[in-house]
This record gives sequence, structure tokens and C-alpha cells, in this order.
Amino acid sequence: MAGGSFYFLNARSPYLFFGNFESIRIVSLTALIGGAVVMTRALVSDLMILHHLRISKSGIQIMWSYVPQLYGARVNIEDVFLWNDIDSVAWLEGENELDLTQHLRIRFKEKVGFRKKEIKILVSDDRDANRCYELLSLLPDSFVVPEWVAVIRKENHQNPPHHGNDVFTVNF
Repeated sequence: MAGGSFYFLNARSPYLFFGNFESIRIVSLTALIGGAVVMTRALVSDLMILHHLRISKSGIQIMWSYVPQLYGARVNIEDVFLWNDIDSVAWLEGENELDLTQHLRIRFKEKVGFRKKEIKILVSDDRDANRCYELLSLLPDSFVVPEWVAVIRKENHQNPPHHGNDVFTVNF
């Protein structure tokens, strides 16, 4: 709005501008175009919010909601994806050696909602072995185990303990 108002102001006003009017017009035009892009993206956004994710041996269940129109009511949806419907699952760790957060990135073959084709969930803030083992026991057999888990398995010379939970749940 400010970019548009500066763009259309009278060039002869000595009190508003000091310097070259054309450079001010270029800056205001840039602000106007940038603002229009941001407003357009906000208006066409599907406003998707994940509420609940449940991982089991058979696949993933996602409970999410979105707002289909700017002034529309929120719509709740529950989707179930079998492991065959999922393109890839990857284990991500923190960016540096002091960041021990553990994430799981799930890429779907088709879009979830209007634009989401992948989601990233927090598994653990640190290397909580029990929570990570619980999740790893539910992932497909072809999943590559993170290196630090493999090292712990080698050190213990045993498989991780089997958890009685058949479902791993994440609430957002």
C-alpha cells in the first residue's frame, strides 16, 4: 500500500522527497509489486494445518484441516496412506554436532491437501533411543537405520528392545 501511494504522489511536492524522484518511484514500484505477490500468495494459500499423525506397521494416518476459501469454514480430513502410497521416508538429524534433534521426512507419491507433497515430523529433541527405537520398529524393513542407532546396536551386540506399542503417534 505504501509503495502504491508513493508511486502515485505528485513529483513536484518539495516537502515529501529529497533527491531524484525517479529512484523513489522505482523503489515504490518494487514495494508495490512485492506486496502484491505476498497478498496473492496469502489469498490462494490452502491454510493446511497438521493435527495428528499416527505411524503403524501398515502405513500412516494423518489428521489435518484446511480452509478452502479465505472466509470459509475449516474442513477436517483424515487420510490413510499405506507404505506403497509413500514415495520415500528419510531420517534427518540436526545440522551440526550440537543439534541432536531427530526428524522423519515423509514424501508422498501424490499431494496431500493442495500443495504438500512432503511432511517433516519431530521424532525427538535429542537422541532418545527408546523413542527412536519405537518408531524404527514400525517403519518398513527396507528403511535405512540411522548411523548412530547402528553403532548403539553394535556396541550392545543385541537388537533394540521390542516395544509393545503398535502405533507411533505425533501430535502437533
